[in-house]
Amino acid sequence: MQPSKKSGFTLIEMLVAIAIIGIVLAIAAPSFSQQIASIRTKNAIENISGDLANAKSEAIRINRVIFFHSYVDGNNWCYGYGTSNTALANCNCDTSTNNSCKLKFVTSSNHKNIVLNTSTAFETSLGFEPIRGQPIDTTGAALAKKTMVISNTNGIKGYITVSAVGKIKTCSSSVSGESINGLPKTSSSEC
Repeated sequence: MQPSKKSGFTLIEMLVAIAIIGIVLAIAAPSFSQQIASIRTKNAIENISGDLANAKSEAIRINRVIFFHSYVDGNNWCYGYGTSNTALANCNCDTSTNNSCKLKFVTSSNHKNIVLNTSTAFETSLGFEPIRGQPIDTTGAALAKKTMVISNTNGIKGYITVSAVGKIKTCSSSVSGESINGLPKTSSSEC
């Protein structure tokens, strides 16, 4: 009688396979986390620029000025839009007192690890006039180009620019060597 051959893996073969998988995952994990951060940044930029476009469209649709307000308080930030020009008094990150952003209100909790640059946030309120959707300030005066900087915790930056005629563009920085896939690249700090 011949001894029967058993098929399968030995314990050593299984441990070697698990070790190889572990090494490959350890090498790929940093790249994967950067890709996730880049995707989150792109999503935030697209959401904010989409909401700017909605605010502009709403101004034209209802034939009334719509103000887009953003507010930055450390790591917390929020934005919204509505018909009131009392920006920082009522459209802040305190959802219980949010009166002037009745049409839309978004907080940083919706965008994990995304930072709104305090010096470029539209803290002076960016309005859209109802005839052509051109940007104006709270007094009704026309605005020149405005740019908002959005970055992730890895420092990858993206920009949203509203031109003097109301065109909304998005792009990402190519200065640091890192850029956001799917967004046009720029070497300056605006689109």
